[in-house]
Amino acid sequence: MRQKIQIIIDNPLRDLPSGVLLAAHLVKKGLNVILTPFDNAPFETFRFCPHYLLVNYARKTNETYMSRVLSARIPLGVLDTEGGVFVKLENEGGKPNFVKTLTENKSVISQLKDYFVWGNFIFDFMKKEWPSAVSALQLMGTPRTDALHSKWAEPHQQREFILINTSFTLINTKFRSSEEEINDLVHRFGYERARLEQEYQVQKKVASEFLATVKKVAEEFPNESFVLRPHPFERHDMYLQEFKDSKNVVVRGDQAIDHWLSQSKALIHYECSTAIEAGLVGVPAFSLKSAAHTRPIEAISLLTDYCESEQDLNEKISQVLNKTYQPPSTFQKNLQQVIETIYYRFDGESSSRIADHLANKISHLEKPSILRSWLWFSFYFFRNLAKKLLGKQLVRDSKKFTLAQVQTSLRRFQAAQETIPKDIRLVQNGDSIILSQ
Repeated sequence: MRQKIQIIIDNPLRDLPSGVLLAAHLVKKGLNVILTPFDNAPFETFRFCPHYLLVNYARKTNETYMSRVLSARIPLGVLDTEGGVFVKLENEGGKPNFVKTLTENKSVISQLKDYFVWGNFIFDFMKKEWPSAVSALQLMGTPRTDALHSKWAEPHQQREFILINTSFTLINTKFRSSEEEINDLVHRFGYERARLEQEYQVQKKVASEFLATVKKVAEEFPNESFVLRPHPFERHDMYLQEFKDSKNVVVRGDQAIDHWLSQSKALIHYECSTAIEAGLVGVPAFSLKSAAHTRPIEAISLLTDYCESEQDLNEKISQVLNKTYQPPSTFQKNLQQVIETIYYRFDGESSSRIADHLANKISHLEKPSILRSWLWFSFYFFRNLAKKLLGKQLVRDSKKFTLAQVQTSLRRFQAAQETIPKDIRLVQNGDSIILSQ
């Protein structure tokens, strides 16, 4: 009987393509893979009782879930989906905010089988922060960058548009009020309130200026198409209203970022980590110096060509369109520094390395306790039943993904490389999707 690995997908818009690629590699290794949305993960985990569970992070917010998983003797690993770009952001005490999010449960930390980190910086950082888990730390890169690599890229004949990415997540919050967002960042993630309130005021000022500039740039190039992609945690109505009369600007929030970058001629952004991903795939990233962030992220700054004015931005866009644009002289050096620090390698093979490691490890692990898993399943079954009776949603719309979405990603990777088996079967089972052969 094939052993099964469960992978938790936190943000499908961001994580599903790379999750499917990792799953395909694991299926090729003789394993069945269960892709499960984050919101109903505990119920689905104890329902399936996998031979190995791969969660998306190890934070205070999910340490109860992890403790219960370990009590059922289910081997537990972490495939960190967020711990690369923002880990260096510090609070006023001089310690990264990232630390405040991590679980402090020593039992959980010491029992982790694997913690797959993004790159060298976080690898060295975690060795000091979690000395009891040093043997679990695995430096193999992140599957998120695999989906960007030319080995797995979507086939497009030409670059079709200029991409605009925004990140005004304090003034244009999607799921709650700005005040609630700030409170959450303070209490759950350790951000300093004064700094967030300062950032809120900066965003209020910069947003109108940035959007006005984008609108003028679009007018300056009427024959070019512009796609504005808000941050996943932003509402779209602000942008739909702002560009309702623009003939060559559309607002889109669907598809993963690799889909949009693969078709982009250039990127215009406001302090967005997409600038880093743009650098990886050779798409010039521009921003305005006047739109400076109060909490600059080093990697974004290193790979962004900051323009002095709207005229300067227009000139550089013209150069891109005329194929005469030259990035700053330090760009290649900066790019290599970012890859080594944040991503370990950008070779399209991170998911393959992780799959090899897991396939070799899983056969030597203790089998989970079916009885204990069943007891926890019963607990979550009745809890979910109570939620349904109260009319509550078990999986938020933003966390859901469909069989068709998984199929689309799988077909893309199968078309890109013959190494991905063509006979992988997909089955919807509850909130999860199972990949098998």
